[in-house]
Amino acid sequence: VPGSTDLAQAQIEAPSAYEELIESPTDVGGVATEADAEVAQAEAGDESGLSPSTLGQIEEIVVQARKREEFLEDTPVSITAMSENLLREANVTRIDQIENLVPNITIASGQTSAQIRIRGVGTASAGVAFEPGVGMYVDGVFLPRAQAAVFDTLDIAGVEVLRGPQGTLFGKNTIGGAVNITTRKPADELEGFQMVRVGNQGIVNTRSMINIPVDIGWFEDKLFTRLAFASQNRGGYATNPYLGLDDLGRQNSLTFLGSFRFLPTDALTIDMTGTWWKSHGQLAIGQCAIAQETNIGNFQPGFYDACRESRPYTHPMNVNQVQSATSYGTWGTIQYDVGDTDWVEDIVLKSITSWRQQTTASAIDLDATPFPMVSLTSRGGPDPTKGDPGDSEQIQQEFQINATAWDGRINFVGGFFAFWENAQRPSVTNVGIPVVTSATLNNLETDNFTWAFFSQATAALTEWASLTAGLRYSSDRKQATQINTNLLADPPAVVFDGSGDKTFNAWSPMASIALTAPEEWFDDIRLDHLMGYFTYSQGFKGGGFNATINPSAGGNQLEPFEPETLDNFEIGVKSIAFDRRLTLNVSLFYGKYDNIQRRVTETIFDDEGLIEEILTLTLNAAEATTRGAELEVTAMPLPGLVLSGNIGLLDARYTSFPGAVSNLDGKEINKSGQKIEGVPSFQSFLSAQYSFPLELGQRDWMRGWLTTRAQWSYQSDNYALGPEVPQARQPGRNNLGARVSYDFFDDSAQVALWGENLTDTRVPAGSVFSLANSVGVITRNFTIPRTFGAELSYRF
Repeated sequence: VPGSTDLAQAQIEAPSAYEELIESPTDVGGVATEADAEVAQAEAGDESGLSPSTLGQIEEIVVQARKREEFLEDTPVSITAMSENLLREANVTRIDQIENLVPNITIASGQTSAQIRIRGVGTASAGVAFEPGVGMYVDGVFLPRAQAAVFDTLDIAGVEVLRGPQGTLFGKNTIGGAVNITTRKPADELEGFQMVRVGNQGIVNTRSMINIPVDIGWFEDKLFTRLAFASQNRGGYATNPYLGLDDLGRQNSLTFLGSFRFLPTDALTIDMTGTWWKSHGQLAIGQCAIAQETNIGNFQPGFYDACRESRPYTHPMNVNQVQSATSYGTWGTIQYDVGDTDWVEDIVLKSITSWRQQTTASAIDLDATPFPMVSLTSRGGPDPTKGDPGDSEQIQQEFQINATAWDGRINFVGGFFAFWENAQRPSVTNVGIPVVTSATLNNLETDNFTWAFFSQATAALTEWASLTAGLRYSSDRKQATQINTNLLADPPAVVFDGSGDKTFNAWSPMASIALTAPEEWFDDIRLDHLMGYFTYSQGFKGGGFNATINPSAGGNQLEPFEPETLDNFEIGVKSIAFDRRLTLNVSLFYGKYDNIQRRVTETIFDDEGLIEEILTLTLNAAEATTRGAELEVTAMPLPGLVLSGNIGLLDARYTSFPGAVSNLDGKEINKSGQKIEGVPSFQSFLSAQYSFPLELGQRDWMRGWLTTRAQWSYQSDNYALGPEVPQARQPGRNNLGARVSYDFFDDSAQVALWGENLTDTRVPAGSVFSLANSVGVITRNFTIPRTFGAELSYRF
């Protein structure tokens, strides 16, 4: 009975034979070898227009979650892996849109930035003084900032979402998990791709790629190049009648990606990649909602009436809310296959080097009314009250060694990691309240340097049991300077000048045991593979500094806060059944979350015991637990029909949080026992996809595959600012998407119709800005209304 290789070859050579093959069940029992996976990837090919579902089998996925290639079903880690085909079929064009496909992940994104949470763990702020709780990686390169983290899925080979702490192999800021993105590498054949997508709301997106091998002299079969370009344009879906703007939500972006692969010898591979990305748009965050009416109304008559007139997609406000970002950089990987020694086999040395820079600019009307109450700007220009764009630069170097020993019974990875970053945020807070008028330049600059050693090894104790253990030591030095200047003074006067320098050290251990059921257990049942595992892992999120002087330290020392830590305990099962027509993965987890960085009030007393000052600080003020379950299933009951789904259950709540700051009135409250803000307790996803051959005419090139797909995702309600601010409640929301595509048999072209949010769900979601404890209002964001359109792509 033919396997995937025969099917792919039949598709190319004889379409009629291909139809016969696809109607027969494939014989893919058990777990394939790594070589089989490479053949399946290369010949069934993610780069083809056809998905693996048309080849009569559930896709075999190879992941790199443990810094080595292995099958998803053999990896004792909670992973959702998405191939290029799946991303295309699921209408994913920006990386933040994977939120709909993955259990227990939430992504609050704007035009250019994204705050990611996995299993309720993320960050309380996207500012440069704070670290993310979920690490994002592109080809092994760490992206440390939420700013400039929303980008096109151009030429992406796959995305892996790793849930739970990944501190041993990935380092700091993976306390919640990691998003691991891999890009396409240059190939040895001339090929190209062009796509145009159009839709309502002024959507016009394009993508282009060309792969060119250099067949000149000595470089023949040694040097390969690849260039890719993408543009995304959306016209907007909300209005600002006060300024006469009708394109809030507009987005325009350009992405360039260039790479080359050089193979000077059979053992040496050199990959280099360069990228440039620019995005500009109008923010659609802008419905004002009253949390409480304060005495501000006495000083600014009509303010609360103006807030009441704000509507979900009609935002009369006095600030032109723009957000732009530019990101560029280069990274390279050098891999050398050393080979075998007397004691160690398959030795591979790898170096990953990168340099990146980002610039971000924005203007945000925090009160979302026509009144000049409070705004935050970092736009640049001759007016100093507009601030300057934020800027960050990163350099990374990582060395890895991978090897096996004792005939492959031991797999080992170890290495050294170093990372340096400089980040600046020269934003201006403009306050136009009649009794308090100010323009304060908040200039925060941080220098971060991290280095670490790590190692992890897996030993096959028996044919059915393996043990994995790993350890990482990290040293994280933070330096910060905060200078606040009153720009309305004559001359401008410095009102705050503080600095801090602190080093945080951490050990990140992990241990795991995996048990694979012997094949003889499956003689009487249609089970191909069954693995169970238990994993303990620990992660940490870097510490930092408040923009507040620590009175007890003397001088101008900024108040520091320590790293967060999370200890995760997890059991899981991964299975394959019915000749690889069913995969089922289940995981149960419990996390002990300590030293959580949260805002609290701190009272300062003088020598006589009298209150001198009451400060609002970010301190390690809370502890919490995260517990839940995740289920992911894929089934192929009929040839060409693929059913997929997942469920995420999550209970993430504070076990201790006395002294918390109320998001309503700024008073001290006790949040112990409350759920963590912004975290839904239930998420689900379902999809059905059916592919079948279709003849549109007598000519062979017109024959092809028609693929229909429908998908639905749901996220339960949550309180973005806690239950004390019910106006910031985000109700449960659905997203129904669909796609119908036709792939021509020669695999040269595809035409498709697509749609997202087809039920036109319009509810609050994503980012919330709060001035509840000062002027009594919050600003809400709403879901993007229904979008639909057509797509045409061609490859050669």
